[in-house]
Amino acid sequence: MEEDKTMNRDSNWPGGPHRMRWGGRSDIEEDRIDEILELIWTLRERGVSDLDKLFEETKDLEAKSILRLMIKDGLFEVEGNRMILKERGEEKAQEIIRRHRLTERLLLEIFEMSEEEVEQEACKLEHILSPGVTDSVCTFLGHPPTCIHGKPIPRGACCAKFKKEMKPLVIPLEELG
Repeated sequence: MEEDKTMNRDSNWPGGPHRMRWGGRSDIEEDRIDEILELIWTLRERGVSDLDKLFEETKDLEAKSILRLMIKDGLFEVEGNRMILKERGEEKAQEIIRRHRLTERLLLEIFEMSEEEVEQEACKLEHILSPGVTDSVCTFLGHPPTCIHGKPIPRGACCAKFKKEMKPLVIPLEELG
């Protein structure tokens, strides 16, 4: 049996108990790193690499301490006032964006949730989907090229297996007619 590399730990944060990862990094810190990586990616899609813009747009009041962790972990660096994702940061940001955008498509198209609900739930689910589940969602949806907002969904290993776009396994009834 594989050893569980996390340990349970109580905390007084509003969500209650959480898990600590080896090295003392909590899931909360990992989620905050994910959120900053996601913001850096989306800013970059808009042509923005200015660190001040990140601080302006983030909702994380401790963004500076999270960025220090990211620099220490080799995810991120700053040149002047310019944000740069290092290779590990780029890979992790791409995975987060992929999970988020695929989850948006799943929740809107299959579960028919409102766009407001979709955003809230996608933000929660992007932190817990495994790579295997993410690939399964992608395959189930037919390897969609874009999210519900028209932004590109980074391709995964499952997408490379197919030469053309597959049709989703489930479609809305109105598309059958």
